Amino acid sequence: MERSLVIVVVLGLVAAAGLFLVSPYLSLMALIITGVAVMALAIGRDASDLPDIEASLAEDARAVALRNNGNAPALQVHASFVPIGVEVDLPTLAVEAIHEEPLPEQVTEVKVVVTYRNSGGQAFRRTVLLSALRAQDDPLRPTFAIFGWK
Repeated sequence: MERSLVIVVVLGLVAAAGLFLVSPYLSLMALIITGVAVMALAIGRDASDLPDIEASLAEDARAVALRNNGNAPALQVHASFVPIGVEVDLPTLAVEAIHEEPLPEQVTEVKVVVTYRNSGGQAFRRTVLLSALRAQDDPLRPTFAIFGWK
């Protein structure tokens, strides 16, 4: 276990033992709060060093933009545009950085296959189908037509 997790667990157990003398219910509340704090620290540790590359088609369909939306730089980025046959290799793509790759001609549809690694060497792969003829999916659109969404 990491040192910060051990410190939180020990402090939580000491607080629970002290509160047990006052009330067992307060002791259980302290244990629950300690458990939530430990889980939050563990999730935060797991969510670090995760690059996330998103591909999007330009308005005029003559370029593809690669953007790193993650919280770590992406290393050894390789993007293939199918069926055009264009391949892009980038040594690194920083956090919130955008790399726009021009296409040889205007396209209606293109499939982008992106592979990259984080600083720990973990490999990631994403495949996205981009189209100039249909709108991109809205991530905020609800699943069901509610509150005026059609």
